[in-house]
Amino acid sequence: MGQRFDRRTLLGGTLGAFAALGLAGCIPALGPRQRPAVNIGFITYPNSFQPGTLALYKAALAVTRAHAQDYDLNVIAVTASLPTPGPLPKPASGIPRIVEPPTVSSLEQALDQEPPIDVVLFDSGIEFAFALQRNLLQPIDPLFRSERTASLEDFFGGAVKAVSDHGQVYGLPLAVQPTVLQYDQRLFDAAHVDPPNSSWTWTTFLNAAKALTSPEANGGAGQFGVDLTGQADVIPIFIWQNGGDLVSPDGTRALVAEPPALEALTFIYDLIHTHKVAAVPPSGPSDKATVARSITAVGPGESPPLYGPNGSRVAMRFLSYNQFMTFGIPAGGRSLRLAEVPRGKSQATMLAITGILALTQKARDPRAAFRVAALLAAEMQKEMIVPAARSVAKDLARLHPTIASDDAAVLTASLEYARSLPLLSQSALLPLLYQQLLQPIQQGEKTPEEIARAAAAAFDAALNQSN
Repeated sequence: MGQRFDRRTLLGGTLGAFAALGLAGCIPALGPRQRPAVNIGFITYPNSFQPGTLALYKAALAVTRAHAQDYDLNVIAVTASLPTPGPLPKPASGIPRIVEPPTVSSLEQALDQEPPIDVVLFDSGIEFAFALQRNLLQPIDPLFRSERTASLEDFFGGAVKAVSDHGQVYGLPLAVQPTVLQYDQRLFDAAHVDPPNSSWTWTTFLNAAKALTSPEANGGAGQFGVDLTGQADVIPIFIWQNGGDLVSPDGTRALVAEPPALEALTFIYDLIHTHKVAAVPPSGPSDKATVARSITAVGPGESPPLYGPNGSRVAMRFLSYNQFMTFGIPAGGRSLRLAEVPRGKSQATMLAITGILALTQKARDPRAAFRVAALLAAEMQKEMIVPAARSVAKDLARLHPTIASDDAAVLTASLEYARSLPLLSQSALLPLLYQQLLQPIQQGEKTPEEIARAAAAAFDAALNQSN
């Protein structure tokens, strides 16, 4: 829609960006263009620095050093215009949706320029999904089969499915974030409750939450077993674990009112309203004095507690991608730890994709572009907090010394069964997860059955609108 963008070649042309990073002079001089030239693009906003950009620079340098006789690499920045300030227009249908970011239309314009971008870096699954909807990307599973540069089996299965559509793979996943359970070891010790482990079931989780809940604790602010404030991830996680799903495999019909999903929603509802072990947003104004008292009661060198609404203290929370993830061992010891989410009939958790390399439809030499993308991915994985490749994730604690070995083991174990919402449906499903399911469950004004039926109708309307 007339989005303006700026395009700059940062590697293979102007090296000013590398000089600023202390990397100038590391790239061999480019000779005659007899080798395949591969243009690698990343999309950004003015005066911003995307999370994966530095990793891309470093990987491009490493690949250039190792394969100077094989490829000529150019790194190109596509700078999108910032959206016009002001409220977003309300959708005509009244159904909330995630709006396509302007970076995607800027990429589309950049692909019409010469020379075209062959490989593109996405820092979010949402951008990748919208680019896929615009038919800007090409499938790469045939190249996985014909080339030996990368193995599809090396990537966690959930990550591969997250970058796939209709059975075809469209990206090399780089960075992933599984939802895990974070817990406060101090509260477990004080209540004489064994900490979570991979054998925990819904029943174990509920019993521990009951033992860890004390409404009068924490100076009257209360202590709860688990925090469910804004934790929309728990909806699909518990539904998947109970053998259900949010939508049908073809993405055309909501399943949230079916028995497996309804049982899971009822379990979450009961955590809040029957067992009263879950912290949720207050219905009225908060007591600021209580909040201040509870926050200042942290000793020197002590890891900060997990807080819920109104300054309440919580023993556990589902740590998801939008809260992810600060590591480090405080001077007073590591009292906040990670565990796998409790399991239902089967094990499942949410997966977020936060880094993807993809081949554009304009790639001039797809084989060369894929080989370069695979080489870049192998280097970039080492820079990711949680890499998408098993061969790199197994060394997570060594690559990132601030991640304790037991936390690293939890993350890599969770990736074996983590899955994501269908990327092409996320723009419709993500807002509805909170507005139509989590929020009504927290409010408790309707029964789980009523909530599920209303949510199913809203999901169906959104899915039909997107198809």
